[in-house]
Order: sequence, then structure tokens, then C-alpha cells
Amino acid sequence: MALAAPELSRRARRVTPAGLARFLARRLGTGLVLVVGITLVAFVITHLVPGNPAAATLGQTAMSDPTIVKAWDHQYGLDKPVVEQYLIYLGKLAEGNLGISEHDNNPVLSDLGQHIPATLELALFAIVVSTAIGVSLGLLAAVRRGRTADGVIRIASLAGVSMPTFWVALVLFIVFFSKLGWFPSGGRLDPGVTPPATITGMYTVDAILHGQWSLFVQALQHLVLPGVTLGIFTIGTMVRFTRASVLEVVNNDYVRAARAKGLPEWTVVRRHVLRPALLAITTVAGLAFANLLSGTVLVENIYGWPGIGEYAYQSAINLDLPAIMGVSMFVALVYIVINLLVDLAYSLLDPRIELR
Repeated sequence: MALAAPELSRRARRVTPAGLARFLARRLGTGLVLVVGITLVAFVITHLVPGNPAAATLGQTAMSDPTIVKAWDHQYGLDKPVVEQYLIYLGKLAEGNLGISEHDNNPVLSDLGQHIPATLELALFAIVVSTAIGVSLGLLAAVRRGRTADGVIRIASLAGVSMPTFWVALVLFIVFFSKLGWFPSGGRLDPGVTPPATITGMYTVDAILHGQWSLFVQALQHLVLPGVTLGIFTIGTMVRFTRASVLEVVNNDYVRAARAKGLPEWTVVRRHVLRPALLAITTVAGLAFANLLSGTVLVENIYGWPGIGEYAYQSAINLDLPAIMGVSMFVALVYIVINLLVDLAYSLLDPRIELR
């Protein structure tokens, strides 16, 4: 008779501290190589893009004066050979210096520090809501396979992944702000409202930490429309993957054995079906969260959300090379860290999986 999933877990090899240290060392080494490779690709691409950073920053009037252009190029090292520029950038990067923005003359690291908390807050809201709804609906669809509920959920999930995000943003904006007036139009707080004193940079969290509950409610209201806009696509994806993962597990021998023992159906699903299915669900949720953290340009522009997506857009239209490189670095680190956390989550969900 096949072993039940909990028995397999108890007999599995446990992760040792030495094994975890070796795994982390290998992954950090690989991540370092990837970061350097990504900086090289981003550096080459940004220098191949047609356009003149000096013209984008100084304007046509200043561009007519060669002395000003020469001084500007010298200030940002653009008068040096491209290879030398890249080596200088890597040297500064090793010191934790991402350079100075050519657009606002602020350190890129400082600019990222101002925009990352906004995107992190929005991404956390979207992923928590979409995962809770998506997994629940996907589980219900799998349990009710072939019935009306399954069909309705599958159609809704297909619609969720098919609708363009910018179109969903515009529809929600028109309906829930312009027509019904239920939620604010954009931004993180109402105009003229003072944000809470910065602790994490996330207004909802900082408002709670300071006990400013009315400010928390207002910040949460501003999160709803952009968060739901981002969450609709993720909900559709989570529903489809959860349903498929559960259906792969539900006919295993240990599930049939649990049912034969007379356990209630919900207990069987919760103990013997959902946990093995969580491996695939964790992968999808991790990648979705990384995608949200990487910046959602259209949604942040539509709702006036001052996050990484908005910063990346402004950097691109201004040909701000240090800022573009800084955003590229941030996106690379997000995916490296999220993939590392997903692999660690695998070993927690199923100790039979060995970290390599």
C-alpha cells in the first residue's frame, strides 16, 4: 500500500545547516554572475538606443552651446570610451554606488529608496489578495470538477488572464471613481494629507505603527483600485495553476486511502491534496510577486502611483542612463531573491526535495 504524504515527509532527509550554507553560497555566487551579466546587457542596450542623453536632459537651447554639452558629458563620464564607462560603473557598483541621476542630480540609490516602498506596498496588497482568492477558487473548481461552479470559475479565470491590464485599469477607474465615487482616483493619499512618519515607507504599515487609523483607512482605500487591477490577472493565473495542481494530486493512492478511512472530504483535501499541490502554486505566486515588484508601468502611470514603474518610465523617456541601470539592477535582484526564496520554500513544503 502506498505511503501517505505525511509519512513520506517524516522519513525525508532534513536540511542541515551545513547543507543550507552550501546551497546559499552556490546561489549567491550564481546570482553575482547573473547580476554582472545583466549590468553588461543593460549597459550595452542603453548605449545602443537612439537618442542623446544630453539633449533629453539639457534641452535644445543648452544643446546649441558646445561648452555646456562638453561640461555635461564630462560630469557624467560620457566623454570616455564605452568600455571605460562600464568598468567605472562596475567599480562604483562594488562600492554600493549606483551613480547620480542625470535627470534630477540625486543619487540613484536614494531615488530607488523613495520609490521601492510604494511598489512593495502595492505588490504585497495585490499578491495577498490574488493568492487568497485564486487558490480558494482554484481549489473549489478542482473539487467541483465538471460541475457548474467549475465551469463558471474556469471562464472567469480565462477572462482574467485575457483582459489587458491597462484596459482593466481604465474600466475600474471609470466605474469605481468617475461613476460611483467609491474609491479615490490615484496617488497614495488624498491631496494635502501629510504621510505618516517614515519607518518602512509603506503608508499602511507606518500608519498602523503610529496608531493613525484614519490615515491607514485612507491609504488602504488608495490601494484598492491599482491593487485589484494588478490582482485580476494574477487571480486568473492562480486559479488555473491551482486547479491543475490539485487535479494531479487528487487521484494518488494516499488520497484514495485517506478517503477509504472515512475522513471528511475537506480534511482529505486540506491534509493530503493541498500541501503537495502547493509546490506548483508557490512557483507561480513567487514569479507573480517578482513581476509586481519589478514595476507595473501602465498601472502606476494611470493611477499616479509613485513606484518603480513610474520611475523606470521617467528614466526611459529622459534617457537617464544611471537610473535605467539602477532599475535594471533592482529588477535583477528581485528575481534572484524571489527564486531563492521559492527554492527554500520547496524544502519547507516537502522535505524530500534536496537543496542543490
